Amino acid sequence: MKKVIIFLLVLEGIAVTIPITSYAQKLNQGGALDIQRLFLSADALTQQSRYDSATVQLMNALRISSKANLKSNVAIAYDKLAELNQNIGKLKEMQTFDSLSLPIIRQLKDTTLLINVYNRAGIVAMERGKNKEAETHFTAALNLSSKKPASKKTGAIQNVAMRPSHS
Repeated sequence: MKKVIIFLLVLEGIAVTIPITSYAQKLNQGGALDIQRLFLSADALTQQSRYDSATVQLMNALRISSKANLKSNVAIAYDKLAELNQNIGKLKEMQTFDSLSLPIIRQLKDTTLLINVYNRAGIVAMERGKNKEAETHFTAALNLSSKKPASKKTGAIQNVAMRPSHS
């Protein structure tokens, strides 16, 4: 059921009702799809090595999501921005986006995004020669992953891996 706030205006004995739709309600009518399109566009641009254009798309998705208080999409945008920056070697920017996403990810209890953050932290630690720290981050990611229900894709991979070889 669509929730609409009605504003009643009374002028010289004439009552006029004006529906007032909030930004979030307008977003639900099509903006959420716009955010998904921005994510898909950014993914395609990243595949084409058009990183600046992908960043613009992700920043637009982040702006729209933040304005509408869509925390899950905000966290996804930060995650995608962190990954993009990692891929182009901008580790400081990657860490900034990861640190901005962490409070939201923890609030949402999004295990997948938290695994991504730990993996990226592990890679940075490894590149800096901090192998023990890297191991800690990778172990945290693995522990979270093992507690997470397996996806159909994971199950298919495990089934293939468990088949007896015919050699």
